[in-house]
Amino acid sequence: MALFRGTVRRMFLLGLPLMLAAMAAGWFLFPVIFGAAWREAGVYVAAIAPMALAQFTAACVDSSLVVLERQDLALVREAVRTSLLLGGIVIAYLLRWPPRPVVFLFATTGTLAYILYGLITWHAIRRHRRAAP
Repeated sequence: MALFRGTVRRMFLLGLPLMLAAMAAGWFLFPVIFGAAWREAGVYVAAIAPMALAQFTAACVDSSLVVLERQDLALVREAVRTSLLLGGIVIAYLLRWPPRPVVFLFATTGTLAYILYGLITWHAIRRHRRAAP
């Protein structure tokens, strides 16, 4: 459990400045560097940056479920992540949303999915630790 917590904490702290830099670049630097035509792309980069941080943080411990022989939870974790991401896209399509809110919805559901990804892994490690002799 200590290794899990330490790894997640270090990866989050390592990724946080990168995410903040990506957000700043997206909002402020894209139009300056690439021109006004790229302003919307910068908004998308800024929107997706928190999801990238969540993925970066959760991915470092995702093989823990394999080590614990909890492929059942790995399947649940992937099903939840896929359902959240695809569900958001389907809802946006059915409501005929324009691109910007779709990207923000995708980023929000993706961030939530990767947070749940980490929580499911944490849960498995915590239960394994209690069950160990």
